[in-house]
Parts: sequence; C-alpha cells; structure tokens
Amino acid sequence: MKLIESLGWLLGFPLGLLTGSVSFLRGARMFHPRGIIVSAEVHSLTNEVQFPKKALVRLSTAWWKNKEWMDVLGVSIRFGANGESVLAQPDEQDLLFASFERPWQIVLAPFFTDFHDFFHNDYFSVSPFSFKEALVEFKLTPTFYHSVIGTRKERLLQDIVDNAELSLWMRKIPEQEWLAIAVIKLSQELLLNQEELKFNPFQNGLKIYPRGFIQHLRIGSYHLSQLGRTYRRHIAGVLELQKRERKNGASDNKEETMQVSEIMHKGVTSVNLNDSVRRVAELMRQEDVGAVPIMENNKPIGIVTDRDIVVSCVAEGYSLDKPISHAMNEDVICIKENQDVEDASRLMKDNQVSRVLVVDSSERPIGMVSLQDLTKVQDQRKQGEVLNQIKQ
Repeated sequence: MKLIESLGWLLGFPLGLLTGSVSFLRGARMFHPRGIIVSAEVHSLTNEVQFPKKALVRLSTAWWKNKEWMDVLGVSIRFGANGESVLAQPDEQDLLFASFERPWQIVLAPFFTDFHDFFHNDYFSVSPFSFKEALVEFKLTPTFYHSVIGTRKERLLQDIVDNAELSLWMRKIPEQEWLAIAVIKLSQELLLNQEELKFNPFQNGLKIYPRGFIQHLRIGSYHLSQLGRTYRRHIAGVLELQKRERKNGASDNKEETMQVSEIMHKGVTSVNLNDSVRRVAELMRQEDVGAVPIMENNKPIGIVTDRDIVVSCVAEGYSLDKPISHAMNEDVICIKENQDVEDASRLMKDNQVSRVLVVDSSERPIGMVSLQDLTKVQDQRKQGEVLNQIKQ
C-alpha cells in the first residue's frame, strides 16, 4: 500500500500540470467549479464514530459552471465547521463524495447520474480510508425524493427549505455490510467565498485518513489546481489595477476608488407585476439569472429571486400560473451606477442580501451587482496592494 501511495503522490504532480492549467484558463476549479454551500446538523447513530454536531456541506456539479447539462454531481462535507470561516481548523474532518462508486466508473458516470436533482443519487467516497486500524469506505444516501418541478437549483433550494437529510454509511473492506453512522440534516444556504473554501481529503481532524493510489494522486493535482486559480486572480488583479491607473491617471501614491458601474453585470431582465410565477421561473432559467426586478411605470417596485419562488410558491403549494406578486419582495435595494463599490458592500451587509439592483440617474435599472462580484474586487485589490509594495 505504501509503495502504491508513493506512486500516486509522484504521478499527481504531472497530472497537476493539467488541472492547474485548466483551472488557470477557467478561473475556477477544473472539477466542481460551482456549488451551493449549506450549514447542516449532524446526528451520530453509533459509538463507532462520534461526529461533531455541526457541518458545512457543498453540493456541486463536476463539469459545468451554470448549465444543467449531463454531468457528475458531488457532495463535500466538513465535519465540525459552523460556517463562520472558510478556513479549515485542525479538529475538522473533510469527506468528499461523487455520484459514482469506483474510479474506473468516472467516464460512464454522467450517463448514470440524475444530473437534474441532487437528491435522486447516491454518493460514494470512491477510494478507501483508514479508521481505527481498519480499511473503510463511505457513502451518502438521500432520505427522500420529491417531484418538485423546476431547475436543479430550485429543487435543491426546496430541499434546503424542507431540511432534507442525507444518511452517512460506512463499511469495512472487504466486508459488504453497510452500517449507518450518522444523519446529516441541511439547515440553510450560506453565502461564503467558494474560492477560499478548499475541501481536502487529507483534512483529517477525526483521524479518518485517506488511503490508496487515487487518494494520493489528488495531492499534487489539488495543489497545482489551487495555484492555477490563485495565479489567475493575481494576474487579473494586476491587469485591472493597471487599467484603472491608465483610465484615471492615478499616480502610485493616489488612493483609487472603484465605481459600481465597473463591476456590475450590465443589462437587466425584468418582469411585470401580473406575470405568472411559471413565466418568471422560465425566464430566469432562459437568461441564467437568479433574480429579476418587477417593474411598474418603468420603475422597480419589487424584486424576486429563485429562492423566493421556491420558499413562497413551491413550498406553499401556490399555483405557478398565479401572479408573481405573491413571491415579490417589496424592499428593493438599489444603488446608483456612480456610487463606490464600498457602498454596495455596505448595503448588502446592512440589509443581509447577496445582490443589489444598479440604477441610473433616472432610477432605471441598468445592471446587478452580486456578492461574488464584490469578492472578485476584494481579491483584485489585495493583488494591487502587493504590486504597489513591490514598486516601492
């Protein structure tokens, strides 16, 4: 086993050249680039393994960032995390799962994965672990399946609202009998920086250690993938800083500010007060957006998100053919296009929202700024500060 693991470790770095290059070009992980992060409660079912009562769960797609196409799905769990920090602590344990059981199945896995619904698949640790001097493997199974109509994200948000549960199983190798060891109950979606949240199978606070060729192959590929993303953000930050310096004629000792118009997603898909829930949901899917403003007399009078539709309509059994006004949030948080990015950040924090509507001087919506946009700016500014220090 030691020799095989050493071989995996060595081959992981040549493989990492591929994962690092793809991550650099993509600006995200090569695998599982986007996901939804959820806080969870953990209930241990046996004395064999005693888990902490809190966990962080990330449900993600393996290949596509925003498309609901044929794919492999994954679930990553950090036991002991409370969601207050994206940085792993020494006593926390990471377990990573995918919708296939063995490494050789990865090529065919997309054909056997229900990529439309996270809770219509079983998930496996794929490779073994050692625990209490035994070789073990794990799997996750959903406790129920519902038939809610909607996109994969809308279904998952409904699962979170319903406090859906995943059963965690363990079995010793080569024994075949699975033992239920914990129940993981989803609590609420968390808005955390996904680039900073790095799951690692070698994060072993519960003394569950990864074993085998594939597990050790991950070490080099994971490390170089993270370097690729970091280097991409560094270059983007330097280029953005140089662009702003040229645009504003800023000197090296002049502090710059960035306006909302520079980072917003330009263009807004809007709906009317009497449009049906179904039409709005279909429009959001077609335009690949998570929120749309509701307009009246060319003014925004409300906003609705995909989560609003799930919580206020689907969960309550509200007819999808009735007006969207049932799910509308009348508190539209707006910001002027010429305001500073810091103003947008402050608005989100004060109002506990993840996006704000950008309007022009006539109060007409012209774009949207999200928490993810602000995160990118913060990363760029950190790189810019480093560049200025180097210049000095």
